[in-house]
Amino acid sequence: MTKEHALSKWNERLAISKAQEKQLEKQAEDKTDSMYLARLAMTMITRERIGTILEFIQDLEKMD
Repeated sequence: MTKEHALSKWNERLAISKAQEKQLEKQAEDKTDSMYLARLAMTMITRERIGTILEFIQDLEKMD
């Protein structure tokens, strides 16, 4: 897998994560159910991890 391909895949996952977060925020507004809030928290954590990985990949690209 090339760095460009890896970066593309992670950007795609980040976009999906952002869309899921928006959907869960809307559901959380409609219902204060703790399950929705837990899912929202997990989505935000996942997005943060993906962002960290993207930064790492970009740092690797700078080394080349």
